[in-house]
Amino acid sequence: NRVHSDLLSAWRGVLAGRWSSMVAVAVLAIGTGASITAATVAYGGLLRPLPFPDSDRLVTLTQLHVATSVRSGIKLSDYDRWRERLSDSLLLTGYSSERTTLRSQGAPSEVRAAYVVGNWFQILGARSRFGRLIDDTSPVDEAVVSAAFADRMSPGDPATVLGRAFTIGARPVRVVGVLPAHFKVMSDADIWTLARGAGALQIVGTDDSRYYQMVARVAPGRSLESARADAA
Repeated sequence: NRVHSDLLSAWRGVLAGRWSSMVAVAVLAIGTGASITAATVAYGGLLRPLPFPDSDRLVTLTQLHVATSVRSGIKLSDYDRWRERLSDSLLLTGYSSERTTLRSQGAPSEVRAAYVVGNWFQILGARSRFGRLIDDTSPVDEAVVSAAFADRMSPGDPATVLGRAFTIGARPVRVVGVLPAHFKVMSDADIWTLARGAGALQIVGTDDSRYYQMVARVAPGRSLESARADAA
């Protein structure tokens, strides 16, 4: 599906040096088994220097399907197990993105919407350009938009997009924050909302086909080495 394809494309972008400063310096191995998933899956993480505070403490986690050598994100239903297993050493968050229809006062348009789990912006160390950022306790109808989106919606005065209401898909949202122009983390999303308000992406034979790319920050007082030991 498109989400899975986006994740694979994003991973290929990493290998191709999408960010020139990115370098693979460590692998975080997470033990597998029936308590994690019934499938034969190995988990790994790649440390990436990113444009955020203490970026050397950020890691990304992916699933590696051993039989096919395909890397992917995880399903929302697995997020709590990952978070609980790694909670002593990693602060876990993640996102998924897809193309959807946005409706406002004018004609409908197509945008890329990103759905986040956990405290996405806070764990990354992101700051808003205008307004405020959402976190895991925010109402599900609150949204944060990209600088480019704000400029398109409110040319010449992007801050006035704050408070505006839109519908993405069938979901009404209200803008509470605008991101700085440099905020692009594996996604060119126009609008960011909480995953728990997005609903399932149901395809025949599945309960939810949406995959989430996992990112984590090494917890205060812990090291990547201790996180590796906890996950073994």
